[in-house]
Amino acid sequence: MFAADGRIIWLRDEAAIIKDDTGRELLLQGVMFDITELKHAEQAMRRIEDSLRKSKIELEEHVKQRTNDLEQANKKLRAEIKTRKHAQTKLIIYQNQLRSLASELSLAEERTRRQIAINVHDHIGQNLAMAKMKLQMLADAATDPHTELTVGEIRDIISTAIDSTRSLTFEISPPVLYELGFEAAVEWLLRRARKQHNLKTDFKSDGSKKELDETICVFLFQTVRELLVNVAKHAAAKSVCISVYRMDGEIQVSVADDGRGLNMKKLETLQTNPSGFGLFSIRERLSYIGGKLKIQAARKKGTEIIVTAPLAEKEKVKGGKK
Repeated sequence: MFAADGRIIWLRDEAAIIKDDTGRELLLQGVMFDITELKHAEQAMRRIEDSLRKSKIELEEHVKQRTNDLEQANKKLRAEIKTRKHAQTKLIIYQNQLRSLASELSLAEERTRRQIAINVHDHIGQNLAMAKMKLQMLADAATDPHTELTVGEIRDIISTAIDSTRSLTFEISPPVLYELGFEAAVEWLLRRARKQHNLKTDFKSDGSKKELDETICVFLFQTVRELLVNVAKHAAAKSVCISVYRMDGEIQVSVADDGRGLNMKKLETLQTNPSGFGLFSIRERLSYIGGKLKIQAARKKGTEIIVTAPLAEKEKVKGGKK
C-alpha cells in the first residue's frame, strides 16, 4: 500500500478469532505490522545475492581463463626448457668433440714431431757422422798440410752441424721421453731450464714404478714443459722444484716456484681466460685424459701447480657418448 507521502509501505496483517466460553465466535481481531524495512532488507539481500552469483560466475570464468592461460604458459615453458636442455646437451657434446679434436690434434702433432726427429737423427745425423768419419780418414791420409787444414775445417763444420742436429732433435721431440721415460724427461727439462734461464732447479721422486700410457706420458710432458716456460717468462722466480709421486692408480706432478705468485682475483681470470698463461689449454688437455689441475698461489710467496692424471688412459668421451 501507499503511505500518505506516496511511499510504498509493506504491512503484515495478523488476525485472531475471539470466542466465548461456549466456543461461539464473537469477533475477528487483527493487528497490522509495518514490515517495509524488512522488505527493503530482503530486497537488498536478494540484490546482494544476485550480485554475488554474478560475481561468482565472472570469477569462475576468470579463474578458468587464467588457468587456461597458465596451462598454456607452462606448456610453452616446458617446451622452452626442453629446447634449452637439448641445446645444452648439444653444446656439451660439441665441447667434448672439440676437446677430443684438440687433444687428438695435439697427439698427432707430437707424433709428427717425433717422426721428424727420428728422421733427422737417423738420416741427417747419421749421414753427417759418416761424412765426418770419411773426412777423418781423408785427413789421416793427407800429405799436403793445406789439404789437411782444409779437411780439418770441414770436419769442424760438420761437427757443429751434428751438434745442431742433435739439439734440433731434442727441441722437436726429445728422445729421452720415449727411451728413458717421463721422469728422465722431466729431469732433462730442468737441466735445460737451469742452463737457458739461470734457474735453480730441484727434482724429487718417490722412486716408485710408474708405467704410463704413451698418451698420458706425452700430455704430462707437454704440461710440465709449458709450466716451466710460464715460470721462466712470468713468475720472476729464482728456483723451481718438480716433484713426481704415485698415488694409487694416479700420478701426481707438482711444479713449485718461489716467484711473485698470484692473487686470487687474477688467478680466477687466468683459469677462465683461454689466453691466460696456457692454463686453459692445460686444463682442457688434462680433462681429456681424466686428469685435474690444482693451483695454490699467494702474492710474493710463489706458486705451486699440482697436476694429477691416471697412470693408464681412461675411456675417452667422444661425441658425448662412451
